[in-house]
Amino acid sequence: MVHSKKAELEVKIEVDMPVDIIDDKDRLKAVEKGLVRSISKGLYEQGVSFKVDKVNFKIK
Repeated sequence: MVHSKKAELEVKIEVDMPVDIIDDKDRLKAVEKGLVRSISKGLYEQGVSFKVDKVNFKIK
């Protein structure tokens, strides 16, 4: 078994997206889920396991 320690990472990412996506709630939700999935998948492939506990997605 691999010895590991927990770490907490706080990240703020600004996303620039077309207004037509913002106006379509289904597409906007799909983008939000896709962003979380793509962040999670990249590190999992490197052997780093984590879960995204909280996502705040705000339109400015």
